[in-house]
Amino acid sequence: LRSRPTLSVDDVFIQPSYRNSSLKADVTVSNVKNHIVDFTTTCRVADRNGKTVLNLGTENCRVKGNAETRISFRKKWPDPRLWMPDDPHLYYLETTLREKGQTVDVYRDRFGFRESWIDGRDFYVNGKIMHFHRLTYNPGAERPRDQNHEWMRSVFRLHKDLGFNLFRTFSKAPYIMLEAADEEGALLLVKSG
Repeated sequence: LRSRPTLSVDDVFIQPSYRNSSLKADVTVSNVKNHIVDFTTTCRVADRNGKTVLNLGTENCRVKGNAETRISFRKKWPDPRLWMPDDPHLYYLETTLREKGQTVDVYRDRFGFRESWIDGRDFYVNGKIMHFHRLTYNPGAERPRDQNHEWMRSVFRLHKDLGFNLFRTFSKAPYIMLEAADEEGALLLVKSG
């Protein structure tokens, strides 16, 4: 259970593009008040120490009562530090909502600057062809260690040291697994259903 302000960030969809040297962020803002609200939305990218590395800008916005609105930000970013399996660098996108000059919500989301695509028979991550060495690992709620963040990080480190770089699951990956994979430079193939 989490308390949220009446004007709040519902979601941020972060879309790094290696091929376009840009970053796009689609911000969904929710207003549970019964009237129209005018506000500003600011997005910035920060490193792990909180230092700003890219300002996406500020937009003046309006949302109807009991409604949502989406604000899109896009900016060229010619020199980000890329997320790669051997250097899984992570950034934070910070979105700030201000109403009448007062900060009402701050939403932080972690991401790695990466884009993947298939061209012919080749799979690319940030412009480099990737060759996969797959391992199947099924985390389970019945195994308490799989719900431990440091344990999941150590699982990825161990198997990467053995040459594996793609981890396949046959069930929905828990949040802890997704976070640990980002931090350790592991690629996931999540199979569910």
